[in-house]
Amino acid sequence: MQPRNQGTKEKILSTSYLLFSQQGYDTTGVAQICEKANISKGAFYHYFPSKHELFITLLDSWLQEIDASFRRIQQETPSTFDQLKLMASNLNLIFTESDQISMFLEVWMQSMRDSTISEKIIAPYYKYLAFFEDIFKHGIAEGSISEESNTHFSSRLIMAFAMGLILQCMIEPHGEDWPKMSNFGLEKILTGLQKEIK
Repeated sequence: MQPRNQGTKEKILSTSYLLFSQQGYDTTGVAQICEKANISKGAFYHYFPSKHELFITLLDSWLQEIDASFRRIQQETPSTFDQLKLMASNLNLIFTESDQISMFLEVWMQSMRDSTISEKIIAPYYKYLAFFEDIFKHGIAEGSISEESNTHFSSRLIMAFAMGLILQCMIEPHGEDWPKMSNFGLEKILTGLQKEIK
């Protein structure tokens, strides 16, 4: 059986996610979350010092799903190039959750006015930048990625493509098959980076 305090925390997370998705982050207040979750403000602040900290917990949970998917691919797929292709196809974890994208961008814009918060929101960007740079270095070492590939620029190219696609998905959520578009674009980028076998 789930401990009572853990159940309260999960109730806050699920309720806030629902409200953020339905009416936006900015217009959802702590009082409304507490009322909807049927908890006191004291209980809320016991787990989360602020609404921003609550959102960061939701973001971490979302990113943990992506991290778990990427780790599984790395464990099961020997070729670095093939790992990158599979990671691209797994980005549907992002594009099937367009409400998460809208929430993230809304909070990100607000966070730019507060440096202590913005550091936490931007941290995942640098985390994945380093992650992909390491993958490219490994791919060059094993011979599946061209030795002429600049790992610094290549990792930023992947991130720029992903971030641009996320923004497009938010503007036009039903305009394209975004997972398919993601696979198409990243495969074109990766093919250009793949080592030519002579």
